[in-house]
Amino acid sequence: MSEIKNQLLEEIQQEGLTQEKAVQLALINNPDLFAYYENLELGYADLLEAGLMQNPFFSASVRFPSKSGYSLNNLFDAAISFLDLFLIPLRKRAAEAEIKVIESQIGQRVLDLVKEVQLHWLELKALEVQLKEEGKRVELKQMAAALASLQNKAGNINALSARSREIEYENAVESLKGLEADLEAAREKMNRALGLFGKEAFWKTTGELDGDKEPDLPDLYQMEQAAVENRLDIEAIRREVHAIAQRAKLKAWWTYSNLLIGVSSEMQPEGFTTTGPSIDLQIPIFNHGQGEKKRYNSQLEQAQKRLLSKAVQACSEVREFYKTAYKYRSQLEDLNIKILPNLEKQIIAGQAHYNVMTLGSYALLDLKENEIQAKIEHVRALQHYKKARIELLHAVGGSFALVRRQQ
Repeated sequence: MSEIKNQLLEEIQQEGLTQEKAVQLALINNPDLFAYYENLELGYADLLEAGLMQNPFFSASVRFPSKSGYSLNNLFDAAISFLDLFLIPLRKRAAEAEIKVIESQIGQRVLDLVKEVQLHWLELKALEVQLKEEGKRVELKQMAAALASLQNKAGNINALSARSREIEYENAVESLKGLEADLEAAREKMNRALGLFGKEAFWKTTGELDGDKEPDLPDLYQMEQAAVENRLDIEAIRREVHAIAQRAKLKAWWTYSNLLIGVSSEMQPEGFTTTGPSIDLQIPIFNHGQGEKKRYNSQLEQAQKRLLSKAVQACSEVREFYKTAYKYRSQLEDLNIKILPNLEKQIIAGQAHYNVMTLGSYALLDLKENEIQAKIEHVRALQHYKKARIELLHAVGGSFALVRRQQ
């Protein structure tokens, strides 16, 4: 595992951090995920313990005679739990059911980590593009402020107008600093997800945000159905219901008898020994599991209600992210087909008017700033669109192939 990590880190340092490599590295290096894996070892430990019989019981006593001429009265008892012969299969089935729950929970944790890393990478790339465009805005504001200062000195504009341009430039610089801070925070969120620190935490991202290659989404109803059937967090609750039912069998009335069978041997004071079988049990009259039965019934009812709640939540998430994806997809189409081309044409026309002195410098700079703002809006819309698709993929169980297979 260490060799794979080192090789992957070397590739990242040389080629940059892509979304795919980020996911790969997180899956082999995230410490929280590996800590979660230990739950499975705990489950297997419980399974091993469930298959073991109780240790045998042994007791001995020595009684001294009050009269001379008699031997010591020695009593020896050895016994094992006869009840274990019937409880071991039940305990093993209960432990196996718990392992199934843990397996589903681990699978869901893996999918959660994959989604988390994908969203962190998406945020990083979006912030990098916004930072680049915001830098261009700062340059425009700086040019406008410098021009206004010269015009004010020449007496063409008043000090108020020149100061307004300077304030706009200062605000743009502060916005740029805010984006830089957001980018650093996003990098550290990615480092935490990847389990990186020290020299490993310095890397560059590579790859582009591209929403044009995304395939169409499956049918909404089919995705809701797939989410209920395939999501691992829902499957974990289903398995938990089964596990509770298995544990409840360990509290049947006959399990309260604590039946022991064994051998008892006693040396009588007269000098002879008596040996024979022994049996020891409790008679479950007063306590035969009434409280435990009520507890397990409540736990079972609770798990079934949580199962229903999780299914409702899953369907709601599918609808939410499906609709969100389509809304931002529509916004992207408007930006790509209408707004950005029109702004580009407007800048070309504005440049032509500026060349013949029919358009002022500030008006031309404003046109270019409008284009920059539209590009920033495009990046944000693309980020929200891709985020919604990632969330939707996670909501249906981690793969759209599961939905298409149903169709």
